[in-house]
Amino acid sequence: MICIKGNTLANAFPVHIDGNSLVSDIKKVIREEIDVPANFKVKDLKVWKVKIPDDQDDLLSNFTLNDRDELLATREIGDYWIEKLPKRHIHIIVKLSLLSLEEVLLCIPPPIIYSPDCVTSKTTTKAVGDPPTSVQLWGDFFEQVNSFHFDQQPIFERLKFVMKEVVDEEDVRSVLDFNICQILNKLMGLDCIYSRRPTEAIGITDFKCHLAKLLILVIEVKRKHVLEDMGEETFPKFYQMRKGKDVVQQIYNYMGENELRYGILTTYDNHWFLRREHTDLWISEILLLQSELPSVLKAYAYLAQRAKENPNSPKPQIFVLAQGNNNSLNNCLQTLLLNRTTIASQTSSSRVY
Repeated sequence: MICIKGNTLANAFPVHIDGNSLVSDIKKVIREEIDVPANFKVKDLKVWKVKIPDDQDDLLSNFTLNDRDELLATREIGDYWIEKLPKRHIHIIVKLSLLSLEEVLLCIPPPIIYSPDCVTSKTTTKAVGDPPTSVQLWGDFFEQVNSFHFDQQPIFERLKFVMKEVVDEEDVRSVLDFNICQILNKLMGLDCIYSRRPTEAIGITDFKCHLAKLLILVIEVKRKHVLEDMGEETFPKFYQMRKGKDVVQQIYNYMGENELRYGILTTYDNHWFLRREHTDLWISEILLLQSELPSVLKAYAYLAQRAKENPNSPKPQIFVLAQGNNNSLNNCLQTLLLNRTTIASQTSSSRVY
């Protein structure tokens, strides 16, 4: 039998199976022949009986599938093909079941692989400024995500992710951009757009999320090596160490200067979600990339939803500065005296990888 997934004959492939086999059996064989996510279930595969000549590729792009031609998993192949299969024809069209927004957000992106030649430095940006008054555990964040339900209408196809070997932080950003940010842009529509484009926001954040032109969320990306010493500790405990203070201070500064309530800190494989109420900061427990309850995509989408509804928190008196840059320090202090005008130019060359 000749099967096809997609709308071009270039995707056609043969399947050999006995006529007494069940349709569910041929689905299992087809699953091994096509690209599907690792957690894809055979039951989510749909197959239709068709009769399309292999020299009429144009029919595939406009072919209408009828419910009566869908093959039922409990029937035998011979129930549908009593006669001999016609040669030089497509016999089965294969499609993946459509998913609702709630379901598609549960898809799990693949992990990244660090190259043997990757940067292993544990240094990070040295940010100074008034620290948070307190750093506390946002203990019920995951429960809030799990109890929130997005739209249930099945309109999305399964997601396509990229797998990439990474060398430095820029590579990590690239994978995060494609597998999380761009995916969310497609799923959530024009409401919330994640991007790296320059904006009037203060500080050089890795990613920003906008509601139209309004900045509502910032994301800071680190290589896994920067946070290796954290182990299984929560951020409120890790914050007691110098490294923890540096990492938290940087994103706290970005959130504060832009008067934002929410932010995300990530190594791509691990994710933390932040909420700021003036000078108090709450940070969630670690959310692993492979987590299912909640999934990473749903946690991002949920936080953006909250940020849409209430994005701002009062600005504390802070500034962002790279270690050892005395000229920037003087300029920054002068800036604060001059009604705290933007200091983004002082941080544009201060990233430490």
